[in-house]
Amino acid sequence: MPDIAETIAQLSECPLLNRPRKPERKFLQIDGFQACPPGLSEEERRCYSVHPDEDGQAVMAIIVMEPRNTDFPVRIQIHEGSDKVAVLRLLTKITQWLESDFDGLMGQAPYPVAAVFTP
Repeated sequence: MPDIAETIAQLSECPLLNRPRKPERKFLQIDGFQACPPGLSEEERRCYSVHPDEDGQAVMAIIVMEPRNTDFPVRIQIHEGSDKVAVLRLLTKITQWLESDFDGLMGQAPYPVAAVFTP
């Protein structure tokens, strides 16, 4: 069995561990999700912590710091198995929010304070 010093020496030669770190970059992360079933009354929707819209959907934004090498202005990730109609509705709501308050969203402080979109 190798001793700890030998193991550390072997790890220090590993190319994956010695590659340069990605720089931390500031990003606006927007999450859209089905917060409750569609068709609930306004009073029933108020029982949910994020106050979903009439479709039962909620869209939230937060500034995050992530290690990333690229300068791509947009990355969209859609969970496998997601409902196409729900995804397209959420993307439409996200687009509306960005069109109406792009500067405000991008100017958020880099702290975990989320903004919630209400159309």
